[in-house]
Amino acid sequence: MDKPIRFARLWGGPIVRVAGIVFVILGGLILGYQGVVNAARAPVVAVGAAETNPGRDTILWIPPVVAWIVMVVGLLLIALSGRRE
Repeated sequence: MDKPIRFARLWGGPIVRVAGIVFVILGGLILGYQGVVNAARAPVVAVGAAETNPGRDTILWIPPVVAWIVMVVGLLLIALSGRRE
């Protein structure tokens, strides 16, 4: 028979610690950038000899609250990965 996997053993591995570190770094990057600019170009509109290519920059804004939540989750994962029974 297989042994049951205990909850504490799942949280004690190095994978959880690495995931926590990645979350903290990702949260810091999100906090630093707070937005991604996407330059979307519309098709060229040609009327007679005049051509126009209106460019619209769309900004994907990420609120700072999301960055802080990601960082706190990362810190919790790091803290929980170090606990031993």
